[in-house]
Amino acid sequence: VLAARNWSGLYQLAPAFWQQYLRFRRRKDKVNGLLVEAWTKRAQTDESGGGFLALCLDDSKTTGLNLWEAKFLQERLKKCSSASIGVGTDETAMLLLARAVCGSSRLEIVWSYAGAEEQIGRYEGKNLAQVLASQAQWLKAVLLPEGQSGPGSIVPQIFIYAPWQSQREACSQAESEEADLPEPLWSAWQRKVIASLACGRQVYIADLAYANGGSRKLVSWLIKSGAVAKIAGYSAWNTLGNSLGTVLAWAALASWRRACPECAESKAEQARLAEQQRRFLLERLLDDYFYQTLIRPQLSARVGGAFVLLDKEQQGALESEILAQETIYLAKLLQAWPNKSSLSLKVALPWRRLFEVRLEVTEESS
Repeated sequence: VLAARNWSGLYQLAPAFWQQYLRFRRRKDKVNGLLVEAWTKRAQTDESGGGFLALCLDDSKTTGLNLWEAKFLQERLKKCSSASIGVGTDETAMLLLARAVCGSSRLEIVWSYAGAEEQIGRYEGKNLAQVLASQAQWLKAVLLPEGQSGPGSIVPQIFIYAPWQSQREACSQAESEEADLPEPLWSAWQRKVIASLACGRQVYIADLAYANGGSRKLVSWLIKSGAVAKIAGYSAWNTLGNSLGTVLAWAALASWRRACPECAESKAEQARLAEQQRRFLLERLLDDYFYQTLIRPQLSARVGGAFVLLDKEQQGALESEILAQETIYLAKLLQAWPNKSSLSLKVALPWRRLFEVRLEVTEESS
């Protein structure tokens, strides 16, 4: 199959298999068609205009049957403003939740270098600009260009740390913290982050340099400079779309909550929101960077892969090992905060494999 260079050659290798495969795809296409038809009729008759339909392309490439099918579905949705097709999967639920809660949002986008929006991730069939546009539509967000909101603005800033040339797997990085961006782009990026933090802006970092984990260079700098305790959010999990969508939804929800009268007029509520923000930031760093980039590759090599089904004894032993390593990383992160509150970790492998981990930062019981 891997040696086949075209569909006809691929089909000849196993015709029975491909007949069944194409039958499944036709069935899926029919279901999608019925869904689009029903939604279009609803949108035409529902005067309230409530709801939004997001059709997601999961782990896509720049070629393939799914893109061909999506093209025809998109044609049928041209006259329906409450539905669209875009790149996404898990994070789409967060974006639609934020849309339902916030109504609409305003976010300022800061790119790591000129032309970064043209980069295509390892698991996306569209470039960064197109992924961002579809996710912004699902979120119902207005995206402002860099600098348009002004230095004292309350509009959250989304710093997009894009891949340089091509996106690689995070586990392929050298331990020496190789440069993700050439100079002077890396230094310019640092200065932008520091300047925004100095102005008191809400800075969210979408670390998209690699897939399935974060940048060693970036996170190391965030910790050493102390910026890790000043940023509002960080995400680097799984695919480019997963990471970007998480940060967009997070920024929108936090901004909405901060503007609510019960929060804006109460120092206690503001402190509670700040602590919730910090815990989620710590969980994202411990999961997206420390687990996916550093811990998971080592453990996966030992057991034969991240998707290997573990027996109960293996699962328990690995959960204990992950907890021990992550506890050390948590202590390292907390050194950047002036308020050294006692926090502890809960760790689980919910699917009895290493690909996903459940990490929860909690108050340490006295």
